[in-house]
Parts: sequence; structure tokens; C-alpha cells
Amino acid sequence: PVVLATSGDSFGEAVALAAGADGFFAKPLKSLAVFQETILSLMPTDYSALSAVHMVSGDIVEPDLIAFQDDMAHAAVVLKKDDVSKQIDYLVLFLRGVARSAADAALLEATEKLDTAHKKQQQPASYLAQLDDLIQARLAQRLAV
Repeated sequence: PVVLATSGDSFGEAVALAAGADGFFAKPLKSLAVFQETILSLMPTDYSALSAVHMVSGDIVEPDLIAFQDDMAHAAVVLKKDDVSKQIDYLVLFLRGVARSAADAALLEATEKLDTAHKKQQQPASYLAQLDDLIQARLAQRLAV
């Protein structure tokens, strides 16, 4: 078996490889061809199906706007929970990955500010409010489309 890991976090590759993964994909994944080539390069040389593999194009992978909207809706629900301050670590990891995948610089910056404030044990209310504003704006864009 081949074990591959994927993450949008800068430390993800080192952690995955140290844990025994055979390979790693950094998010966002830019090309299906790179994905396929990486998997095939890790397969045993005697793997019988290799000769039947259809090579995919190197087209750039575009973010899925519906999935992005679903992610924004999920984040909005998490932000509205009474115990949101207990879920900041989760929210940061989740939104960091979504922001990177969607190339959303403003969302990533706001997420990083929340993370920094949380690590410094600062009150998160203003950072959470900024994230909520960004998320609500992205959800409103969906309604306009």
C-alpha cells in the first residue's frame, strides 16, 4: 500500500512524512497531472495496472465555487456557536485551508490574525467579528450569482 497525505498547512509535509507517509500533496493542488504522476511514482514497479493508466492533462485545477460556499456556510455556523472561543484552533485550521485553496488573500489574512491573537491569549472578539464579516460577504456573493 501507498500512504499519501495532504495538507494546506506549512508544517503538514514534515509531520506526514515523519509519521510514515510515502508522499505528500500540498494544498491547494494545482494540477491533476502532478497528482497522478506522484501517485504513479510511488506505486511498486511490478504493479500490473500501470500499463493501462490513461495520463491526464496538465490543466490547472480551479477551485470549486459550490464547495467554497458550503465551506463558508459551515464556518458561519461555527462562528455563531456559543462556545466559538473553544473552537478557534479548529476554525483557524479549517479556514486557512479553505482560504489557500480558494486563493482568498483577505480571508487568509484575517484567519492568520485570529491565530496570532489566540496564541497570544488576546480577546478574540474583534478578530472573530472580522472573519464573520468576510464570510457573510462571501455568502452574499453566492446569493447574487
